[in-house]
Amino acid sequence: EIGVRLVGSEMCIRDRREPVSRVISYYDYLRTSPNHPKYHIAKDLSLKEFVTHPEIDEMPNGQAFRILGLLKKEIWKKNQKSEEELIEEVTQQLKHRFTLFGLTELYDDFLLMAQRGLGWNDIFYQRMNSSKVKTDKTTIPEDVIELIRKQNSVDIALYDFAKKLFVHRFEKMGLTKEMVKIFKQNNKIHGDLLTNQINSTLT
Repeated sequence: EIGVRLVGSEMCIRDRREPVSRVISYYDYLRTSPNHPKYHIAKDLSLKEFVTHPEIDEMPNGQAFRILGLLKKEIWKKNQKSEEELIEEVTQQLKHRFTLFGLTELYDDFLLMAQRGLGWNDIFYQRMNSSKVKTDKTTIPEDVIELIRKQNSVDIALYDFAKKLFVHRFEKMGLTKEMVKIFKQNNKIHGDLLTNQINSTLT
């Protein structure tokens, strides 16, 4: 997340991710991060146990509760709002309070939006800090997938809304998928050049 204080307002940038994939990725991350305070809990849990464990933060509906300010100190546990009320509130927050947000699987699209909307110059990047272990989603039993969906129903509704809003804003800025394709090609060239430069200094 990037937060920049502006005169009389606040601009926030957030990254949204498909909820089921996010939970699986978070599970993999905690189990392979010994320095994380929740590692000792997560390392021996099955994914099914992980999803419903009372001491695992970011669960349930971690993305929605974070936007609503309910995640810190587990305030969400005291929340008495219905699922419908939470969905309405969090989607309105995203629409009206977030100047710009991204979707993990449309990261390149997001960078072009940031470049055009915020004047970012250098938006080239390289992937880093990926989980050492990646659970193959296709190997997860359907009952576990359904449990994740049930436990994160507000996040799923938020994600569906966010994706439509993101595409609308992307197109409204005059951006196209052809531009994304060209940027991806240039980013690969940039990454290859950077890697070659680093390797040459090490030899």
